[in-house]
Amino acid sequence: MPETRPKLIVHIGQSKTGSTSLQNMLGQSRDSLMREGIFYPQVGFYDHHSRLLAYLSGGEYVPRFHLRAFDGDFNRTMEDSAMLWRRIKDDIGRHHPDTIILSAEQLFEFGSIGDGLVNGLVGHLRSLSDDITIVAYLRAPADRFLSLKQEGLKHGDPPIHLAPKRDFETGLDPYAAYPDIRLEVHHFARETLVDGDIAADFARKYIPASARAQLVWPARDLNTTLSAEMMAICEEISTGTGPDSLNRKTPLPGPFSRYLAKIDDALPGKTRPTYKPGVARAVHDTFMDLDWLEARFGIRFRLPDATPLQIEHRSLTTVRSLCVVDEERYARLVARIPGPVQFELIQRSQPVAHWIKRTPMRFRRNLRRLLGPLSHRCH
Repeated sequence: MPETRPKLIVHIGQSKTGSTSLQNMLGQSRDSLMREGIFYPQVGFYDHHSRLLAYLSGGEYVPRFHLRAFDGDFNRTMEDSAMLWRRIKDDIGRHHPDTIILSAEQLFEFGSIGDGLVNGLVGHLRSLSDDITIVAYLRAPADRFLSLKQEGLKHGDPPIHLAPKRDFETGLDPYAAYPDIRLEVHHFARETLVDGDIAADFARKYIPASARAQLVWPARDLNTTLSAEMMAICEEISTGTGPDSLNRKTPLPGPFSRYLAKIDDALPGKTRPTYKPGVARAVHDTFMDLDWLEARFGIRFRLPDATPLQIEHRSLTTVRSLCVVDEERYARLVARIPGPVQFELIQRSQPVAHWIKRTPMRFRRNLRRLLGPLSHRCH
């Protein structure tokens, strides 16, 4: 009698829909899930599976963080990705799980790169399972755009330009083309998610009750939110367009971004960034496939601002063109930003301080991850 192959659940994003919280929950619960027959693979020391994408895309999509880990060496990056995929298949053959869960938010972007990319991915997934479910969480365009803007500012990325697009259709349609694969799409919003949280929602929908009782829940809001004032400062540091004290024309390294976030948190009056009147509607209206999304999956996003304003999309690139900025608080924040000499010292010292702070936690987690597979092999 042929052996029954496991079910496969693949979480594909979108980005900025709480993927980090979901992946942390699954990663921290890896051992308890395995005891219940649910395999959430370990890929290096990460809780996500983005290092598999180089191999699964045939080299068409290689995450920047993965390439940087090998000093930009494409061939070594590809070899690492292929090795990790082989290791997952070996672990499946050794443990014989009932269910496999994979999570990489960049998989949503495969469709926009080309149908062939999704076709190749599906071929790899079918080597693991005949019962495949693709899971996507979608966020309202205006809410997600502001979150993407924040993320880009933290990393010194180029500005995001608004233009008519069909991101939902290009991201989902290639997956919907396979009748033997279930595509389940959910609205990411506090009022639509179980307990207002993606990790709780995913667990309720895709993890049996017996396993849910043993899950480890991470802290919520793992990604730091900047005020509109600090967003403007980050933008001006990166572009050299602000006061002389900020004109350094340098991308923001991660540790310095965290340092600025602490300054932002410490100054009274911090609020979440909000759009100027009419801007949220302008962002919303650039998505040309919202009727398609409602007809295909029954998801309808709340329409922001009752009356659309005539706004030139190309002008909506800077923080001040998008958001309400408290200029008094902005000036007080600027006064707290260190000068050029201190800036250089912080750049050099923050990575070390961050590493020292995180080392005990990393050591415990990495030791648990190392011993976990060994304990499975001993049974």
